[in-house]
Amino acid sequence: MSQRELFLRLIQVSLWNQHSHFGPLDNVRYRALMQMADQQAVRGLVSNSILDETNAVILERDNALETLRFDHENKQLNSKIDAGLSALVDLLDFYQIRFVVVKGQTIECLYPIRHLRIGGDIDFYVMPEDFERAKTLLQQEWNVKYEEGDANKHLEFIHNHVIFEMHYLLLHFASNRVQKEFDTIVKCTKIVRRKMNGISVPVLAPEFEILYTFLHLYHHFLEVGIGIRHLCDMAVLCHYHFSNGLDKHLLKSHLDKLGFTKAFSAFGAVCIQTLRLQENEFPIPVDANDYRFVEPIMAEIFLRGNMGVYFRKHAVRSGFAYFCESLSSKIHLYRLFYSLAPKETRALIWREIPTKILRALKL
Repeated sequence: MSQRELFLRLIQVSLWNQHSHFGPLDNVRYRALMQMADQQAVRGLVSNSILDETNAVILERDNALETLRFDHENKQLNSKIDAGLSALVDLLDFYQIRFVVVKGQTIECLYPIRHLRIGGDIDFYVMPEDFERAKTLLQQEWNVKYEEGDANKHLEFIHNHVIFEMHYLLLHFASNRVQKEFDTIVKCTKIVRRKMNGISVPVLAPEFEILYTFLHLYHHFLEVGIGIRHLCDMAVLCHYHFSNGLDKHLLKSHLDKLGFTKAFSAFGAVCIQTLRLQENEFPIPVDANDYRFVEPIMAEIFLRGNMGVYFRKHAVRSGFAYFCESLSSKIHLYRLFYSLAPKETRALIWREIPTKILRALKL
């Protein structure tokens, strides 16, 4: 099998807790696989498949030691983030702050094997009526120093070496109509609890959790780039909620109102064909037209890597040169995938781009 086929198969085996026979992996192929895994933020999944003895992977000694070391460090990282999440939930629950944790560890705990997902920060959304109280509380109890995050959606702070993002806006849309509709959905959605590591964590209701995770994925896909890890999160959520009371009609209604149904179906086709998610576990039907987008989408994902860092010529996401590079990339993607979400894409072209051009000219 090709390098890419082998790479995807290693991901699939860990993602669905399966087994396969891979055989010897020489140094050149191992290095290429690890480079791809880092670019796509899935090294935990790939390493697990390599270390699982039932998969019969044979490595050179140094490569085996490196894989074991990474696996240990990734588990330690996830444990540290878990501890940070537990402390946050205990504190905000005690003071009756209404909030919800999104992405990250709340999805990581749904993977068939814990601590395979590469850990990141902790994202949580605080209800508007409690936001200032939560902000003051965290300053007083944890002595945190806030910084304004990207896109004016959240405040960032660090506590016990864990990065937190406290959101006052879950997503920003270029279209005012889409933003208004999304904000209405946010106000109406229910908060449920998910057991993880002995604590009860507030999370979004199933329909909105899938919706939000996808919209976040699609936003990053167009704006900076995503890794296969984002697809894995989406696939794991669909798999989990398939047998846990998902209201498919409500999810479809949300997607239709926001104008993202075609985009959702296209990425569903990617999860089914690339990650082997069962087609019946995807919440809405996927047809031949959706599968037409699998290759173009995967080509962009492999080209750009997680958050686009492996595609950019400019390491710092600022300055006029970076802006020109970024603008060219976005226009290419807007044109290529316009039909998937035309309402929002039109607003990006006619509202966001002119605003960013004017801002760049002032640099």
